[in-house]
Amino acid sequence: MPDFNIDFSAVEADSFTVVPPGNYDVTVKSVTMGRKEAENDDEETFPYLRFEMAIADGDHAGRILFFYASFAPERVVNGTTKRSSLPRTKALLESFGVDVAGNVKLQVDPASSLLVVPDLVGEPAKVRVRADQYEGEPSAKVSRMAGTKQPAKRVAVGAGASGGSNGKSENKYK
Repeated sequence: MPDFNIDFSAVEADSFTVVPPGNYDVTVKSVTMGRKEAENDDEETFPYLRFEMAIADGDHAGRILFFYASFAPERVVNGTTKRSSLPRTKALLESFGVDVAGNVKLQVDPASSLLVVPDLVGEPAKVRVRADQYEGEPSAKVSRMAGTKQPAKRVAVGAGASGGSNGKSENKYK
């Protein structure tokens, strides 16, 4: 490839700000199936769904957030019982209108790992963002997510965001 020159003298660099804590309306951009890499030979890993979503409105419209829904059952790790992630993942899928009564078959494109069935791309959802740290830097973490088709248990899903200056929804999660 030949050399490439560009003049940045008239360009103002983007500044990065962390999405502040609050409730936001989002749109699902993609859902991929993954599996955490084992840190050692004894570690058991489980698949998860990785939701990529964009904030729908407000000051942070278009900002990208991520949420992971795990399929880990209850298990004992180093003598400590870890709760199952399955009830929360079931409620999440149910909130997108997925029939979760019994065996649910998820279809994943093997080349891209994208979830094909159910197709959740473009679906609206609500998320709760909290302040977090990642590698010593401030970050935003989605702590809860729910689709808007059928309310998930223990999560209140209301009408839209208030459109206020911080994009927070007036509907509070319980």
